[in-house]
Amino acid sequence: MVAVGSGEKTIIEIVEALQSRNFSSILGVCCAVGGSLIVTPERPLGKDLDWLPFPARHLLDESDFLMSNRLAGTDTKMTHIMMSRGCPFSCHFCAVMQKKLQYRSGANAKMELEHLKRRYQIEGFAIVDDNFVVNKRAVRNVCEAIGDLGLHWSALSRVDTVNYELLETMRDAGCIELKFGIESGSEQILQAMGKNITCNQIRRTVALASSAGIRVKAFLVHAFPGETLKTTRETISLLKEIGHMIDRVSLFRFVPLPGSYVFNNAKAYGLTIPEHIEDWEKFHIHHNDYHWWGNADDFREVENSYKELTEFVEDRWR
Repeated sequence: MVAVGSGEKTIIEIVEALQSRNFSSILGVCCAVGGSLIVTPERPLGKDLDWLPFPARHLLDESDFLMSNRLAGTDTKMTHIMMSRGCPFSCHFCAVMQKKLQYRSGANAKMELEHLKRRYQIEGFAIVDDNFVVNKRAVRNVCEAIGDLGLHWSALSRVDTVNYELLETMRDAGCIELKFGIESGSEQILQAMGKNITCNQIRRTVALASSAGIRVKAFLVHAFPGETLKTTRETISLLKEIGHMIDRVSLFRFVPLPGSYVFNNAKAYGLTIPEHIEDWEKFHIHHNDYHWWGNADDFREVENSYKELTEFVEDRWR
């Protein structure tokens, strides 16, 4: 049985219906009953996330969620935390299905962080939301609530959703690093990706974060359909220009993730999608060198350009 979308309430109702085996009235399920497939209507999303209980970390080994080498390149004792769900943007390579944003209140977030400080003596945390910095009012609410905890933290953001005032608010609340989805330094590739950002926006926001005293980590995605040696060198050129304001870089290779726009429009992008379930291990953002699009010449050019970009990144951010 599959819980479709947010599954917390769905799972509880499934458990309650186990004896009767009547699942057809439960919203957001897909299951096979008596040889028939049942797909029920989607469960509506709530306004916020404050109703959720805190993660049951006490059921895990502490080594599974406490780390000292994962926060902005420091040795801060930290853990991961979620402040929101969903992302309203539609980058073509992304598989985030929930477009409606749901945030936790600042008071609710503070309760969990106080618990983590008290029980596990954390010194910081990383917000692992798909895109925390979208609704400025919600972000400020969290920052105002947690600012007196003395914790350092990081979060993910787009370059077109921040301004200097918000960056100052986040910095004063303990934010030491923002991870921006820069993806490419080629206007052509950014447009093809549906990022709806420009290289000038990237330059401006990286400079703003740096001037506000917040470290910058750049996420890059290489080999989106249409990538060439020319577009790759445009990315290298942009990185050379603003690299003195970037502290860390994560380079990923393009994968047409199931659920993403490119996956759902594979023919339009000339993608070669594995036909057998056994081959779905190829849909992995790490350790991926699968040839997803183009002919043999395209693949050679993409491989050579990826090697050039990798060597530059590894040499510059050793």
